[in-house]
Amino acid sequence: MKKSRVARVVAACFVAVSCTVAAQDSAGPQNHAPSISGSPSPSILQGDFFVFAPVASDAEGDTLTFWIQNKPGWADFHAPSGSLYGRLGPADIGRYENIQIWVTDGEAWAAMPAFDIDVLSAELPSVRLGWDAPTTNADGSPLTNLSGYRIYVFSVGSSEAQTVEVSDPQLTSYLLGNLTPDIFYFTITALNSAGRESESSPFVTYDAR
Repeated sequence: MKKSRVARVVAACFVAVSCTVAAQDSAGPQNHAPSISGSPSPSILQGDFFVFAPVASDAEGDTLTFWIQNKPGWADFHAPSGSLYGRLGPADIGRYENIQIWVTDGEAWAAMPAFDIDVLSAELPSVRLGWDAPTTNADGSPLTNLSGYRIYVFSVGSSEAQTVEVSDPQLTSYLLGNLTPDIFYFTITALNSAGRESESSPFVTYDAR
């Protein structure tokens, strides 16, 4: 009976971005839900090999098993470790959305936030941008609520800037692909959980002609 009760609660929870659920018997110690986290690469070039393994743990040391929702067709998934992996071919170019990895200790479940993966064409120019994560606010106080980054993309051939939102604060690089032949200028800002945006970084230039 306990197994079916957990299954019903988990099914109702799949609509959420991230959540944990647990069932507790009326007698005996409470079981704690496992934890899971990680920062999968948001973009990859066709022809490259993608691999991501989440970090998971359980307070009681129970054996963990993983489950995936919206697995891309090009990827394999290893349930004992939660690893998602695969080599990308030309037919795999595109965006794969709302991928979510879950973990269970047999009684309780936890999930990573859903994520997307962009598979980019290797035939078009691409550039990988990298940066150092900020650790302090402008006033010198410790930065404790970093929520992500915003990349601004300017080009000679366009009068308007494009923006790329990086919602994972653990990332310190981003692959921009499918670029047109042009001269590009990039700058990045940091965002905190209150919605405030830092000053822009110095510009970097990339000639994709």
